[in-house]
Amino acid sequence: MRFFSTQALRNLDKETIQNGISGIQLMQRAATGLAEELYFLTDQTPSPVTILTGPGNNGGDGLGMAAILKRMGWPVEVWSVIRRDQIQGDPLHFLVEAEEAGVRFRWLDDDAAWEDAERFLMPNPVLVDALLGTGSRDEPRGVIASAVRFLRRIRNRGVIVSVDLPSGLDADQGHAHNPDCCVLADFTFTLGGAKNGFLQDKSAGWCGSITVVDLNFEPEALKKYGEGDWHVMGLREARNILPCRKVSAHKGSMGHVLVIGGSPGMTGAVSMAGNAALRTGSGLVTVLTPNTCSTAVDVAIPEVMVYAGRTGQFGTLNNQPLPMRGINGVLIGPGMRADYDTSDLLQRVFVECKVPLVLDADALTNLKGYRDGFLHTPTEKYLTPHPGEMANLLDMTPAQVQADRVKTLQKAGKRYPAHIVLKGSRSRIRIPTGRTWVNLNGNPGMGTGGSGDILAGIVTSLAAQGVLPEMVLPLAVFLHGKAGDLAMMRKGQAGMTAMDLLDALPKAIQRIQGR
Repeated sequence: MRFFSTQALRNLDKETIQNGISGIQLMQRAATGLAEELYFLTDQTPSPVTILTGPGNNGGDGLGMAAILKRMGWPVEVWSVIRRDQIQGDPLHFLVEAEEAGVRFRWLDDDAAWEDAERFLMPNPVLVDALLGTGSRDEPRGVIASAVRFLRRIRNRGVIVSVDLPSGLDADQGHAHNPDCCVLADFTFTLGGAKNGFLQDKSAGWCGSITVVDLNFEPEALKKYGEGDWHVMGLREARNILPCRKVSAHKGSMGHVLVIGGSPGMTGAVSMAGNAALRTGSGLVTVLTPNTCSTAVDVAIPEVMVYAGRTGQFGTLNNQPLPMRGINGVLIGPGMRADYDTSDLLQRVFVECKVPLVLDADALTNLKGYRDGFLHTPTEKYLTPHPGEMANLLDMTPAQVQADRVKTLQKAGKRYPAHIVLKGSRSRIRIPTGRTWVNLNGNPGMGTGGSGDILAGIVTSLAAQGVLPEMVLPLAVFLHGKAGDLAMMRKGQAGMTAMDLLDALPKAIQRIQGR
């Protein structure tokens, strides 16, 4: 899916309604999608929810969400910045639904009411910002501004979810109309399509993790109104791409992954990568690791097959025959370290590997000196560098990489014709045809040791299972972020580890496939 301007989304809504879908039906789709996404993030556990609603359709989406959650047995309150008699049109339909469902309302329609509104909060609430949507062209004013400042003031009391976009954000430019009066969201559930403003990295500070809520627009209409060269993965695309097991599936039919790496003190990297491949659906995983590390990996993941590899003078893997029989995808690099022995092994992989090849971590460190061998590898290749590794590949500094991530990605694609993801907040992806993607989900808690190893395992698993090469990285990074968001809600940003992310991965896949 491409990105959309505010006007393009208006035209898309208008065309959909002209084709027989009513405004109430569209709002119902939005409310259902919002409730489903919150249901996922809270791990299917009812949590106290306070929904702040404004006067327009954004408020109507919030009212519909409240009705659904209340019928599911959640403790829900709606705090409205306008009086009941001021709610009109389609939102009025969902106001009645929410009342009939038993939702509790607070009518906070003056500035003074928001000054001490904190005393009404339920413990550890999810706070939903449904105050302003794309119809707003200026900074929040009046009582809406008071509600926004309230959310800013109590930000550390609970998780904040914005409906469509944070109130006060310019949807087309990605900046706040007034930085002192804009919601700082942890999650943004954007409706129908990603806004052009989300392409700007600066928007991440306001939006947090972004999920595109599918409103079931016609595919041709989405193509018609989408703009620009950048694409984003959503739930609809992920459902169409993620392999679904047949009734006749067995371990030999779901992709066999070979992970090459590990070294003394770094066995966790290959263990996590191998485990991630299993949890992404691979039927078999083999780990080739130094003899001195094999027992540790064997104990850490009993489900994988471990090859005790030859060890060189540095305690790392030496150049040796590769166990390639029956392998559908190869990952090299996690925990491998960079030295003469591992460089020789990498060259051998370039020659012998005839299946999709993923280079991560120390394989990337070794790569710069062996670019010719890489270029002649007759297979799909995937690179997963973080900014430091990208800097090494391109003879730049990490600061230069981060200063212009788009230009850096283009440069990398010309030097290393492969599928490349530049990791970090708003990971950017380029495939060999030149098509580009940006990932919108994920959170700062994922900035922890081992997170990249898990992503590398996901990438290799999807490639080994036969996902279309151009879709492997967009889907892998999306899944990684989805699992990271669930892990954050389970453990909190500061305390989550890569293993928490790994544990959340199957649930993220279930969210997409329903099984």
